[in-house]
Amino acid sequence: AGLALNDVQFSSCAVGNREERCPNEDEFFHCQFTKVCIPIYKLCDLADDCGDASDEDPAYCASHDYKLFNFETQSPYTDLFKQDPTADIVWEVGRGEDSVAVAPRFDHTNFDQYSRFLYLPLDKGQPGTKARIISKPFMASKTCTPKFFYHMYGLELGTLQVWARYEDGSQVGDNFVRTVSELNVWRRGLLDNLVALHPFEIVVEGSIGLKSVGDIAIDDFSFSPGCSFYTGPWNGDNVTTAGPTTDTTSSGSNCHSDEFLCPVDKTCISKDFVCNFRKDCGEYDLADEENCPTPICTFENRTRCNWEVVHQPKFTWELSQGTVSGPPSIPKPSEDTTLHTNEGYYMWVADTSDSTSFTEIMTYSLGHLAPSCKLRFNYWL
Repeated sequence: AGLALNDVQFSSCAVGNREERCPNEDEFFHCQFTKVCIPIYKLCDLADDCGDASDEDPAYCASHDYKLFNFETQSPYTDLFKQDPTADIVWEVGRGEDSVAVAPRFDHTNFDQYSRFLYLPLDKGQPGTKARIISKPFMASKTCTPKFFYHMYGLELGTLQVWARYEDGSQVGDNFVRTVSELNVWRRGLLDNLVALHPFEIVVEGSIGLKSVGDIAIDDFSFSPGCSFYTGPWNGDNVTTAGPTTDTTSSGSNCHSDEFLCPVDKTCISKDFVCNFRKDCGEYDLADEENCPTPICTFENRTRCNWEVVHQPKFTWELSQGTVSGPPSIPKPSEDTTLHTNEGYYMWVADTSDSTSFTEIMTYSLGHLAPSCKLRFNYWL
C-alpha cells in the first residue's frame, strides 16, 4: 500500500500579540507568560486561551469561585449531572480510543484519545429519540453563566439543546440550540443573560436526527463566580453537592533549564515559546522559529519544511513527484495537490513489507499554541 501527504498547513495557532499591559483590567486578563490579553469571559473555562495555561490556573480559579467539571473522574458525570430516567436513552461516556462510530476521536479536556466526554448514542434509537442529563440545582442568581464545549460533526445528526429550568419544570432564560454540523472541532457554548429568580437546574438534551452519521458530544462544563449550588429541598429530596473537578494543568517553568537563548539580544525566553508560530525573540531574530515547521508546507521547495522523518528499516517517508515511478505493485499519485501537475512535490511512503510495521513524520516539539489551532493537509491513500 502507498500513502502520500501534501499542502500541510497550520492555521490560527499563535495565541496573540504580547502586550505590556491590558487596556482595561475589568474586561481583560493579562496572561502570565505569553503576555497576551484575553477577555475576562474566557477565564477558567477549561480551555487554555493564554497559551501558557495561566487563565486556567487551579489556584486562581478556585480563589475566584469558578466551578470546573470535566468527565475524567471514576464516576464521570455524577459530580455534576444525573441521567434523566424519563428519557428514551442515556448519554454515554466515551473516549477516542474506543473507536465508536458515533463519538469523536478526541476529547476537549486534553485533546487526546484517552480522556473522556459524553456522547449521544446515535445508533441506539430512531429519529426523535432523546437523552437528557440534569445538573444539581443552583441558587437563584442574576450573574451565573454556565459554559461548556460541544462537538457536532456529520450529516443530519439531530439536535443539541441546553437550558435552565426551575423546580416546576418551567424554563428560565434562553435555550442553547444547535442542529447542524460544526466540523471536526470542539466549540464553546454558554447560557448567556441567565436571570434566575429562584433555584434552577441545567438540562442537556440530545435528540437523534434522520441520518445521524457522525456524532453529538459534550465536555468540560464551567460556571462563573455567580453560580452557587443550592443545598435545600429539591423535588422532595435534600440536595448535597460533591466538590467540582479541577483542571490539573500546571503553568510556569524553571528559569534556567527551561529557557531558550535569543542570539541577537541575548535575552532568554521560555522554551514554551519556541515553535509557537510567533516571533518571541523579536522582529529581527527568528531563532525561536528557525527549526520549526513552517505555517504552510507545499514541499515545492524540495524540503520537508522541518518535518522530521523517523526512519524504519523497511520503508520510510520521502519527497517524490508524479514523474518518479514507484514499486510496480504499489499505486502512486500521478500529480500533487499544489500545482496539480506531475512536476509537483509531495511526501510519499510505500510499504513493500509483508509484516506490520510503521514509519513516522513529526515536527519538533511545538510550544504553547492557541486552542483555535488547526492542522490541515491533503492525503492520498
